[in-house]
Amino acid sequence: MDHVIALPDADHERIVTRLSHELATALSIELAGAAQGPPHITLVSYTGLHPDAAARALSAVTADVAPFTVRAHGYGVFTGDEPADLSLHVMVVRTRALDELHRRIHAALAAAGARLAGITRPSVWTPHITLIDQGLTPTLLGQAIELLARRPHRRWSIAVSSLVVASRADGDGTRPCVLHLGKSAASAPFT
Repeated sequence: MDHVIALPDADHERIVTRLSHELATALSIELAGAAQGPPHITLVSYTGLHPDAAARALSAVTADVAPFTVRAHGYGVFTGDEPADLSLHVMVVRTRALDELHRRIHAALAAAGARLAGITRPSVWTPHITLIDQGLTPTLLGQAIELLARRPHRRWSIAVSSLVVASRADGDGTRPCVLHLGKSAASAPFT
């Protein structure tokens, strides 16, 4: 599964990374069990389209969208079919600007031939920033919620100025591509 993600500004990236690591340490979860990769908001997950083709399909969208701010507040939980399919996240508030960007990305990828994951359809998409997505049990999840409930959680205003088109395929030589909002050209591959 490949993804189009929005990266938070550097300050919020540090805050989320620190919080993920603090939770993983407090819960005795290996750091590999904390959120994978840099903190991000997944906009669309898809298959069937090479990331370079996806970046080309999205270049008109990103060139036409100015950077904007999203708000994040509170925590959420995703569950799955198995007891270990638990993840903990910071909730991102859906706004007109975020929904419009999401809708346009979804439409551009569909038009380019991507097969879009159902969980990122505009009608069901839940924007969030993952804190921990592996290693949680129901007991550890309860402990994580208790730890979070004891600490202040400000309402975050997070600047979104770029998207990353990334492939989860290992060893295919594909490097993620950064697309800056309000600019017509993609930057160098993401590192």
